[in-house]
Amino acid sequence: MIRFLLIIAVYLASVKAYATPIKLTLAINSPGTPPHLYFDAAQKHYVGVIPDILTTAENDKAIEVTYVDSHRSRSETFVAEGQLDMFYSSLEWLDEPERFIATDPIFLHKSYLYSHKPLPTGFGANAHTHARICTRRGFHYPGLQPWFNEGNLVRIDSSNHETMLKMVLLGRCDAAELNVKNMRALQQQDMFKGIPFHRSETPTSVVAARLIMHPSQVEARNVLNNYIREFLAQDLYEESLKRHINNTRYSPK
Repeated sequence: MIRFLLIIAVYLASVKAYATPIKLTLAINSPGTPPHLYFDAAQKHYVGVIPDILTTAENDKAIEVTYVDSHRSRSETFVAEGQLDMFYSSLEWLDEPERFIATDPIFLHKSYLYSHKPLPTGFGANAHTHARICTRRGFHYPGLQPWFNEGNLVRIDSSNHETMLKMVLLGRCDAAELNVKNMRALQQQDMFKGIPFHRSETPTSVVAARLIMHPSQVEARNVLNNYIREFLAQDLYEESLKRHINNTRYSPK
């Protein structure tokens, strides 16, 4: 009998039980970008690696997430002021990181410059070329910002990553700064499939991607950290990543 009760006690301790879900709003740089967070044209809602992590927590009734269309600069303001609860980003990209708390890293965000033509040798180390670099409007590029400030590179903003890559092909930009995984997802789309692109020798940026949250959400942050750790420990990240990289139903809305 005692042994049976011990087994039950261990079982109950291992079950994730929450009295009521923590309600959270997630601001999205609409329409997002595959593979981590993007709008699926067929399902008519946001999907990706980030929603896969959040869904595991939602299934346990730990959280309840509402996805809110926003813009990169507005998302940071809305979360800082407590109007929304969180957004997907990196501490290094924030204007005032001290105003936020953040989850554990979800993955390493490694970016490069991609061009339709071969980049000059050493381009990543010495960018005094006045090259036109396609960037996403409202986004920070700490690895390139010193060159933008000095005029060695010229920043040209676009609404999304798909448009950035189109502008490279049309010759309106000399290169685009993209995350490795975003680029892999873009190259699955029919318009870019089979087209050769050249990558800078060294990355322009290597930062940890996280969920950035309002300081009031410490309890929710701790809950999410448990699910992020479990997701990564079970190798579900790579499985999710592969599935969403191969999803061609991304819609720019």
